Amino acid sequence: MRTEQNSNSAAVANSIFSALSETPFACTSLTPLSGGITNHVFRGQLRNPLPDGTTEVAVKHGASSPPGYPGLELPIERSILTPKLHHFSPTNRIQVQSYLPTAISLKHFAFKHFLPAPNFSPFSAHLDDALLARKNLAHELGRALGSWLRAFHAWANRPEEEEAVKLKEMVGRLSGKMARLVLETTYGSLGQVVGEFRDIFEGDEVQEVLNEVRAFAEREMEQAEKVVHGDFWTGNILLPDQPIASNLSTPVFLVDWESVRLGNPATDLGQMLAEMYELTLFEDIPEGRWLAEGLVSGYGFSQVDEGFIYRAALHCGVHFVVWGSRAAAGWESTKEKVSRVVREGKNLIWAAWRRERERVESGEWGFLFDGRIDK
Repeated sequence: MRTEQNSNSAAVANSIFSALSETPFACTSLTPLSGGITNHVFRGQLRNPLPDGTTEVAVKHGASSPPGYPGLELPIERSILTPKLHHFSPTNRIQVQSYLPTAISLKHFAFKHFLPAPNFSPFSAHLDDALLARKNLAHELGRALGSWLRAFHAWANRPEEEEAVKLKEMVGRLSGKMARLVLETTYGSLGQVVGEFRDIFEGDEVQEVLNEVRAFAEREMEQAEKVVHGDFWTGNILLPDQPIASNLSTPVFLVDWESVRLGNPATDLGQMLAEMYELTLFEDIPEGRWLAEGLVSGYGFSQVDEGFIYRAALHCGVHFVVWGSRAAAGWESTKEKVSRVVREGKNLIWAAWRRERERVESGEWGFLFDGRIDK
């Protein structure tokens, strides 16, 4: 048995080897793949092929306590909501699912297939033919994701849909601890970031707004009634590792439902908006901006309540501040770029919380209000 991992995942891998040793999914090697704060994911090389010829599988181990939160126990029922489930062991919190060897996340797809344009400006009135073609393809992908998310939110919260009602009841039973974890790692972390970027967050008014936002998020969590994906970001969108072309159909997969909970659907939009736009802010990739434009168009921001837009923008700003300041692995994160993202987040939080529509529309985020009859 062979493991390719750091010491933090060695114990998990050993438990997987042991738990699967007497099953058809016994592995000869486990290679860590990217996981979230609630699970470890490995590519497993099977000792013997499955009847359909499968030789590689994805093995997911649901953490009983997320890294950094040892006192927070998460319910194991969360880990069963994955596509093409081959095997599930509730006792060991292990599942074996289909592995997509040619698929990569949208985030890493962007790094590999979208070219930086350092001089790009979202206010450019004219684009050359090459950039215009890239913009159209990014808009199309963004719209597809937005349209899917709108349909999911509508279905999952439809009272007359029997399966949706069952899903909502189950999610409601499991939401508490996951919602608390998400709150602590986002809104609950604002204070720490403020201490690290005092020059950006100076002023009593700014501190007051941040305190109000944290308190609001706490109340919203306690009163949440709608099903949300909970971790809707570019790392959980998979697509083939090949350039997108206008004459080709591109399958897109949404994965990882461990964070599904009751919440505000606008936060799903806010998280994805932030992750898409960080492609532009950190990497000078214009597709980040264009994907975000397509996302809100596909979701139908021209028709939603204005408060929904502000809530999405608020969550986007919080995501910039909290996660942008950490400059997660993979970003081209100079000190100047990190400060830029954090400052963008602070400004967005301020404008969204105070509902300063003119300020939003006159800046880079004016596209949030595109197409509205009240514009």
